[in-house]
Amino acid sequence: MNFRQRYVILCFFCFSVHPATAQHSDSISTAPVDYRAQMQQPLQFRGYMRLDIENDMLIARQKTDRYFTSGLKLDYFFIKNPPEKLWFSKIFPRLAKSDNFYGLTAATNMYTPANMSETVLLGDRPYAGWAYLGLTNISNDAQSGTRFYTEYSLGAIGPIVRQDLIQCKWHEIINRPIPQGWKNQIANDIALNLSFIGEKRVLKPAEYVDVIGLLETNVGTVTNYMGFGGMIRVGWFDDYFHDIMQLKGIKNRWQLYVYMRPIVRIVADNSLLQGGMFTYYKSPYTIPRDDINRYYMNSEFGYSISYRNINFTYSQYVRTPEYKGAKNMFWGATTFSVGF
Repeated sequence: MNFRQRYVILCFFCFSVHPATAQHSDSISTAPVDYRAQMQQPLQFRGYMRLDIENDMLIARQKTDRYFTSGLKLDYFFIKNPPEKLWFSKIFPRLAKSDNFYGLTAATNMYTPANMSETVLLGDRPYAGWAYLGLTNISNDAQSGTRFYTEYSLGAIGPIVRQDLIQCKWHEIINRPIPQGWKNQIANDIALNLSFIGEKRVLKPAEYVDVIGLLETNVGTVTNYMGFGGMIRVGWFDDYFHDIMQLKGIKNRWQLYVYMRPIVRIVADNSLLQGGMFTYYKSPYTIPRDDINRYYMNSEFGYSISYRNINFTYSQYVRTPEYKGAKNMFWGATTFSVGF
């Protein structure tokens, strides 16, 4: 058992030993007084659906297939505040006095080098595909202005998820050059992952400005990292923690704001660059461990519009190089959310 395998097993164990310890968080400071009346109201919906579409074709300027090229994710939250005796309510960290939403997620991601000829150039990014299904929970404490998002996922990386077929067929439809080097993609391997994001209101200097702190971690056979950052919102909106998707609020039927979300990540490893945890030696081409950058910045900025139970968000992402010799990564995203 190598270092990466021991690291993942230890992190999964540490996270799951006391999954409900976060329930004893009464000491967390409350939100500003101006929002207390809003935050004591119940959340507006019992279920949610959200579709994320990410693609480098959605950026404002130069459009390429360099590095991250496409991603799809569908979230469906349909269980609210189930009895604690149910097994799936015991494996997630939950906040005290919180509303808890449970759901399912399905996602795919694909990555390509800058040069998509048949021969992979040394120092370019490997071809890679990833697809998974997940069980998710959002624990939202409106009174303290705190939210936990946790996702357990199981899937695969490699040719088995057929991201090569999807990209080549799509390029054929839109009349773009067909990538030629998918035969060199990262080999098949299991994709077992745990993702956690914690958010906390830290500052509300004005009615139209909101500052949220953020802590994230990802542990598994695909990627292992920890991130620190935050989000700044400016515009017309209700309390961020009133609704988990920022849909129908108490004050505003319409909500419109711009935002930015910078995050610094500290990286242990990345199977989409280095090859799978168990089959890395089978991949035709990978990035050496010593060339992986141990930290990078992932920045998101965009705007969001909500009306009643519908939300549309457009965002652009910029990520600094993930390995030595790489370039910055750019892509855009659209998100559609609905509450019911």
